[in-house]
Amino acid sequence: MKIVNVVKNYLSEEKCNELNNWVIEAHLNNKLEIGITKGGRTLDRYTTRFGERSFEYPQLVRDLHKQIQSEFNLDKWEKPMHPHGRDGVVVSLTKNNGDVYFHNDPALDMEPKHTLRCNILTSETEGGLIWVGDESYQLKKGDMMQYLVTKHKHGVEKVIAKENEYRIMWMFGWFVDGDEWEASIQ
Repeated sequence: MKIVNVVKNYLSEEKCNELNNWVIEAHLNNKLEIGITKGGRTLDRYTTRFGERSFEYPQLVRDLHKQIQSEFNLDKWEKPMHPHGRDGVVVSLTKNNGDVYFHNDPALDMEPKHTLRCNILTSETEGGLIWVGDESYQLKKGDMMQYLVTKHKHGVEKVIAKENEYRIMWMFGWFVDGDEWEASIQ
């Protein structure tokens, strides 16, 4: 059974660059939180997941959330909005040697629903191979992958990047009926 849906070239180079510029600016202005790894906090990854510092995503982010929702028949799961990040969206910026340990996201008292993430890689580096279950995925800039992060263990191998080079992933979230959503991608 297929548990991940990959959409190649979902986002244009121009839109990826616009989003990347916002993330890098937010990082330089300390608007992103330090990431978490198995041993605690890490300065190799930054994210909007854990807090809501004073920032607003650009309109493009809200537009993309609506576009994905419409194109992938997620309208019936529009509410409640996923609380991580802001407006159901999280972004991460990963530096050299950064990774994501193998884990399931917390269920957030939404059982039997699962968290669906539609992740778009807007800046790629070497490394950063993504694992969901026992399958690996190597995304390119503009590719999107969709899967249930509360149902399937996932992680990202170490990123290899030069100074001022980042792996940037935008994560759009919904609470969905997991069985129904997975049936829709078969």
